[in-house]
Amino acid sequence: MFAIISDIHANLEALTAVLADVRQRGVNELICLGDVIGYGPDPVECLRQASVWPVVVAGDWDRAVVKHDPTQWIDWINRHIEWIQRTISSASDGEALLSTVASFRAQHSQLGCQFCHGTPSDVRDYVFPEDIYNQPKLERIACEFDRTLFAGHTHIPGLFALSSGGEWEYIEASPGQEYDVREYTKLICNVGSIGQPRDGDSRASFVLFDGHVIRFHRVDYDMDTTVAKIKDNPDIDDMHGGRLPEGR
Repeated sequence: MFAIISDIHANLEALTAVLADVRQRGVNELICLGDVIGYGPDPVECLRQASVWPVVVAGDWDRAVVKHDPTQWIDWINRHIEWIQRTISSASDGEALLSTVASFRAQHSQLGCQFCHGTPSDVRDYVFPEDIYNQPKLERIACEFDRTLFAGHTHIPGLFALSSGGEWEYIEASPGQEYDVREYTKLICNVGSIGQPRDGDSRASFVLFDGHVIRFHRVDYDMDTTVAKIKDNPDIDDMHGGRLPEGR
């Protein structure tokens, strides 16, 4: 059994709560699907946690901090990336942390499954629930993996399932519900977000997987502390704290 997490976004309180929940369940293995940093107030502390994880896939924010191309981002994101870079560089272990981010892999394969941030071919490619109506897009992505794909990036947990009849369906994630990957021809599982959920549920989202069965989980955390940190930080827009209680 292992935990699959994604989109921590420098939210230390959410990450701490999830790791405690995972340990309490006796789960020792963990795979992270990227975006350890970005938006949130604690990039250094979250990277220190991630530095000991055996598998971390790079998200678009992680890549941007390693190799920042201002032409690829809007102004406020460029300013935020520069703040993250300064914050990491000023830490006592800043050089090691930057090396940690640079070491994040493009994707990962394990137990016959693939793990990525956006899609296997594009770290910034979103697969939203409404893409269930875009069958050509799903078919294109389906050609990029064998049978089961775990991803993040949208911050919306859920499943895209291809039945033996050749039709894709979208399954909204239900915490505690079990989904057996063997029941589907192909499956795309979005594990949701630890640090900034956007499905209307403010609780941190992650998945447990035993090689066959997926189970979604949600965890409460000390959100007030995170929001206060954001509000007190002049380099982070207050909107990133205001959206957390609303899960958007």
